[in-house]
Amino acid sequence: LQKEAPGRNVALTKLGSITDLDTRTLTRIRSKYDFNQPIHSDSRFLKGFTPGFKVLDLWINDKKYLDDLSREPIPLPLSGNGNSFESLVAEAVSARGVTATSMLQRLKENRFVRVNRSTGEIELVKKEYIFLSSDQLDMIDIGFSAIASLATTVAHNINNAANEATRFYQRGCWTYRLSKENQIEFQNVMRTFLHEVDKKTKNVMLPYEDKQEESNQITAGISMFYFED
Repeated sequence: LQKEAPGRNVALTKLGSITDLDTRTLTRIRSKYDFNQPIHSDSRFLKGFTPGFKVLDLWINDKKYLDDLSREPIPLPLSGNGNSFESLVAEAVSARGVTATSMLQRLKENRFVRVNRSTGEIELVKKEYIFLSSDQLDMIDIGFSAIASLATTVAHNINNAANEATRFYQRGCWTYRLSKENQIEFQNVMRTFLHEVDKKTKNVMLPYEDKQEESNQITAGISMFYFED
């Protein structure tokens, strides 16, 4: 829309017509972001999401935070010797200003964890959808980031149409003949399947991930989501 009218602000009514968001929400979004860079490069976005994701990802996948028998994430005391929520946050997040207390508050607000009143331990109650929060603008953040990633892949493949070796992988898999009677069962099966793929993907990516943040690093990966039409 900006290319159609260079130098002019895009009308909220036009944005509303293609996003299905009301003008109040669009105004809030427009006032928050720097649209001259990708969302995943925005410091506010990274500060809000990356630390929480790293904490949950480590808790869910590192064997020292898993029960030996069930392989489920163990409850953690806030602090103390041995494994604790404080040590988990310190290990997962190197950025300054992110404390165990502030991280606990954010995860509680988004209903990923709860504090057991009897033991005082912090329990992980939701392992899926760890990129999402309960806040509408947070959800829009993640959605826009995913849409931007897909659009970038499509644009790259169009520009490399003549050279198959340089194209990015882009596929979809769906059925046109799903009975509504099987809709819920199908959703659950797909959720379980994608959850297993997610775990395998993390294991494949891990050997390629640098241990420290450097200036010459890029963001790369795959995206998985369920859809219905």
